[in-house]
Amino acid sequence: MAYYRPVFRTQKPPEDPTEPWGNEGRSVGDSHAWNGCVAYSGAMALDYETKGRKKLWGDKIRHSLANPNGRRPGPTLGLDDLQDAWRRLGYTLDDRSGQGWAGVIRAHKDGRAIVLQGRGDCPGKGTYKGPHAAIWLPDGAWGDPLTNRWQKVERSAIRRWAEAWNSNINFAVTRARNP
Repeated sequence: MAYYRPVFRTQKPPEDPTEPWGNEGRSVGDSHAWNGCVAYSGAMALDYETKGRKKLWGDKIRHSLANPNGRRPGPTLGLDDLQDAWRRLGYTLDDRSGQGWAGVIRAHKDGRAIVLQGRGDCPGKGTYKGPHAAIWLPDGAWGDPLTNRWQKVERSAIRRWAEAWNSNINFAVTRARNP
């Protein structure tokens, strides 16, 4: 099956044409982008959700929120923030955190794009080892926004990484899509 493949969005500040946003200085824009894995993964998920009708960068996701820093201290967003951003843009993202690996696999088989949070050595070609978010597409493509392209990674590596953050796994999904 051939699913729609969203445009890859890297969270590197110099590559996001709209950072810094509006009246932000470069340092704030850089901070938002470098701390934007949830927003950039969410932007790729929204592209998937709309089959290319809504191609945004992570800063657009972040700045659709009432507070671009989200609900917690510092510039890092959570899945709840991503859900709010999607809602403000007129879309629904389903937070299924706590459903474990079986829930992730069900969503994957349903044809949903999945935004996952994890910790440790992020699967794929990236080198980031801290708390992070990435997107997994139904065709198996893995999108770590700290890299420059879609990758193929082993399911077992994704599972280990996601369970290192929360054994019941934090993830949110788009609606089911047919190829």
